[in-house]
Amino acid sequence: MARLTKLTERGLDTQRELSEALIGLTLEKGFSSVTIKDITDRLGVDRTTFYLHFKDKDELVLATQRRIFDELALSFREAAEPASRLVAFFEVIGSDRRTWKAMLGFEEYPRFEGRFAENLAANLPLFPTILARASGSTGLPRSLVARFMSTTLRSCALWWLDQPDPCPPKDVAEMAKTLLLKGLG
Repeated sequence: MARLTKLTERGLDTQRELSEALIGLTLEKGFSSVTIKDITDRLGVDRTTFYLHFKDKDELVLATQRRIFDELALSFREAAEPASRLVAFFEVIGSDRRTWKAMLGFEEYPRFEGRFAENLAANLPLFPTILARASGSTGLPRSLVARFMSTTLRSCALWWLDQPDPCPPKDVAEMAKTLLLKGLG
């Protein structure tokens, strides 16, 4: 089936609704249990509508990731000082807690972790600095250090999202920075 390429505002709204349905269902029953039928039933639309917009569930996930990473990249660009980008990272996550909780919790979707790490490396000045220092002084492989850093930030974000009364983004950013720079020792 041919997918829509030039979207009207209504088509963009439909894609956002499909994304929101995926997020809600993922939080309820886990990503691997969500089917396209579940998504279309949630919205009360025919499966044809889904396939006009996306080839499969993976393509919907990728579109959702692109959207949230674009928002994240924009916030990084708007951050006045490089040091404030880590705070901006948590502000973006805090502004759409539900979406980020679902996306960061996609443990059974391994492609997310790689894209998340790439996005952080491209936008957080702290990331390449620590990466270079840690891999140079410890002899650890850069890929291992990068994975440690992205996993640490992801874990901090998930912990923060799980808190019933979360601290301000500035505070969790400081906690994450401490873990990244000093570890637990």
